Amino acid sequence: MNIKLSFLFTFIKKKNEGRVNLSFLLAVMKQEEEITICIQLINWMQDYTLPNEVIISRIDTQDFLAKSLILDRQRKGKTLGKSLQQLVRQALEALEQADPALEVHNQRYPYSFLDVVYRLLQACENENVSTSSLQGYIEASTDEILQSRLVNFTIEKLVLEDDIKTSLTLIPKIKDTSYHYSSYRLLAHYYAGRGDKANFLQVLKKCDARKDIYDLEEIKTIFIENYAAQHLLEEVIALVQSKPFGPAYYVAAFLPLVKKEPFNAIQTLLNAPAFEVPGLYLQEMILTNAFRYNKANQTPANFVLLQQLLDAIPARVRWAPSDFSLKDNLWSFTADALLANQRVDFTAELLYCSKKISAKIIKDSLKQQLKTYRKQEDE
Repeated sequence: MNIKLSFLFTFIKKKNEGRVNLSFLLAVMKQEEEITICIQLINWMQDYTLPNEVIISRIDTQDFLAKSLILDRQRKGKTLGKSLQQLVRQALEALEQADPALEVHNQRYPYSFLDVVYRLLQACENENVSTSSLQGYIEASTDEILQSRLVNFTIEKLVLEDDIKTSLTLIPKIKDTSYHYSSYRLLAHYYAGRGDKANFLQVLKKCDARKDIYDLEEIKTIFIENYAAQHLLEEVIALVQSKPFGPAYYVAAFLPLVKKEPFNAIQTLLNAPAFEVPGLYLQEMILTNAFRYNKANQTPANFVLLQQLLDAIPARVRWAPSDFSLKDNLWSFTADALLANQRVDFTAELLYCSKKISAKIIKDSLKQQLKTYRKQEDE
């Protein structure tokens, strides 16, 4: 026997207390077996009615340690995170060292469910597992959280093929209905990207508006922007004024327009009473977008008009998707646009933006970018 291989056998045998069936080490396994091991491990460890001794026996009987060594050795592609053998050993240690005085879920706490799920999904990605095979893995899963993760992973693949029909059949396979909303949101995102009003509104009803509010608002924003790109502004405004939207979505409704229309044309449209909503600062946000997304609007004169609006926003006003104030965000967006504009020297305007930003992390970042910007202007 090769000396290195003999040493490896001795090391593994000692490391795993004789659990490894050495005949496995010379075998070649299908890499998909990694997925099966992960699913079984999760099913057993998450089943709190199953005694620890039974799980230990199953892991030993099915030679998980030996198999995981082979699979780790064969594995190609992304390998971040713990090895499969580490995950199996971690589960064994949690079971063998369990304190019987604790509840079962606390006994198994040292075993990392999320690490195994990550490994499982990464194996599916590396092996480019087909959506039909993924459906088989969903059927093999008994843990509700794992079912949800696998269903969502599969739906993400199916929507790339425009297969919504199959996607809808998978969601009921998640036994705990409280997880269904996240799967429906993937479909809502699909329809949002197409501006498909009828299907979007139908699926949106199943997305549970009480959970992950900002995530759902982002999906609705994507829908309004894409719907607006395909319809007259009057139609979009009528939709925004109905449930489940509201005035805050006017910002998204204007996105297709601000990317192509002159600054003063957007200003004129915003004079309509519908956009005078106290506390939303619609004019400020929409005109910032008109400046930000349309290089033709990036002129010193328009900057002055924008400056007057942004300076008037109270510093206490927050912007929900961000940890910073609305004012800081809008000045930051404006500065980013000016930094990207290669046609005009906006040094004075950029210095003004920096002066008006109060959040230290944003201000420091802008100052650093300004140094590079001014150096380029001098060259």
